[in-house]
Amino acid sequence: MIKKYPLLCVCLTILFCAANLYSQGLETEIKVSPGLQTDIQVAKPDLSGKWILNLAKTNLPRNNPIPENLVGMSSIMVIEQKLPAIAITMRAQRGTSDDANFFGGRFTLYSDGRGDECLASLTSSTTRWQGTKLITTNYRSEDGRKEVDSIYEFELSTDGKALMYTLKHTERRLNAKGEIVMIWDDSQTKHLIYDRVK
Repeated sequence: MIKKYPLLCVCLTILFCAANLYSQGLETEIKVSPGLQTDIQVAKPDLSGKWILNLAKTNLPRNNPIPENLVGMSSIMVIEQKLPAIAITMRAQRGTSDDANFFGGRFTLYSDGRGDECLASLTSSTTRWQGTKLITTNYRSEDGRKEVDSIYEFELSTDGKALMYTLKHTERRLNAKGEIVMIWDDSQTKHLIYDRVK
């Protein structure tokens, strides 16, 4: 399954989150701009490095405890940035040494919007810079329609010692008119903080 759906499986495993969380009190219909514009006047930060998840600073859903077999393991993200390519390896491992045994996956984002690699066969994604924030928009296709499935945001702290990784997901809901609309499912939003290892 990891080979077939690397990004989805790795994120769900490493972030210790269930695939379907119960959503609560959501009213706002999703609004997605037709395209994220690159601000050429803003220098793009280099996200390259080895990062470890700081659970004390990370916002995970309360109703999703860490599975027992993952307790004591480190969530590592290794980023190699050679624009427009940003290669990301996600790891779950014991310890932080490079030779430690780990499981995870690797995917490549392209910040020029050409489309990204190694995503699930039923989804596609595009990546763009919005100022100093790198944003990946994931789409799913159902019944001939292309819908926004989720958005991943990467943002480097001003001192370069922390990486903020935010995951936002959508869900179909009926609005007041009985129409099916896409909304941001705030109950699934995750704000993860990674500290620089090197």
